[in-house]
Amino acid sequence: MVSETCLTEEERLKTIKRIEEKLYKLSNSKLTHLEKVLEREEIRIPYIQYIGDLLGIHKVNDQLVMELGPQNYNTANVAHGGALYTFADIALGSYIGNQLPPNKRVFTLEMKMNFIKKGVGEKLIAKPRIVQFGSRIVFGECTIFDEEGDIVANSNGSFYITTIK
Repeated sequence: MVSETCLTEEERLKTIKRIEEKLYKLSNSKLTHLEKVLEREEIRIPYIQYIGDLLGIHKVNDQLVMELGPQNYNTANVAHGGALYTFADIALGSYIGNQLPPNKRVFTLEMKMNFIKKGVGEKLIAKPRIVQFGSRIVFGECTIFDEEGDIVANSNGSFYITTIK
């Protein structure tokens, strides 16, 4: 859990001023992306952490999508492998987590990713599924599709279920 940093009013105003100066230097696409991240912060979705917000991952009609852009591109201007991996991990973790009672949490034990096709277009869609749901270990699979329905990547992994006391 990230703790709230305590700033005096003067420190807060200085911080805002420094951020404002940096905002003027951003490209239009980065500024637009930052605005979307801030909007999603106002309507926090469980299981999507800050990294998901930064990568452009959000929920649309009961599906997780990742908007493609500079926030998740590699140097070839296609979806970065690490962003795809994180997308699959968030999709599987949230899918499993949504099926647990409030006193349970899910953690990734291990995950493997196969990259099939370049991630291009405006967005990618994650389709998670559970292969085996045990009392403490869940095995899941997530396929990531482009907008045409072609498979971009496929992952599978094991997840640990724990009880919060």
